[in-house]
Amino acid sequence: MGNSHDDEVLVQALAYSRSGYYVQADHLGDCWKKPDVIDGRRRCRPDVVAWKAGECIIVEVESFKSLAKEHTKNQVEIFEKFAQERPHTEFRLVVIYSSRFDRLPDMFHTTSFES
Repeated sequence: MGNSHDDEVLVQALAYSRSGYYVQADHLGDCWKKPDVIDGRRRCRPDVVAWKAGECIIVEVESFKSLAKEHTKNQVEIFEKFAQERPHTEFRLVVIYSSRFDRLPDMFHTTSFES
């Protein structure tokens, strides 16, 4: 895999699988069956869908930077609406942050002082 988005999709899929859920996951090659598209017009496929005992959990993984994109906003809205309209269905948005400090706002940077 090698990118943080796909790595987190795998982490989520494995966590639900280990908790007894039947899991479908996107971006993981042939190892997992892909979830169905939720909105056919817009081709919105969640990253992970997990089922157990009548409960359904839809998981979308996004980077902090991608949250501002229109495509991401549309997907989140579609997944939230889909979950709200169905009993025992929950939508979870997982946001991953870069570990690079140079991308953080200035207020998070520290200054080192030399004597």
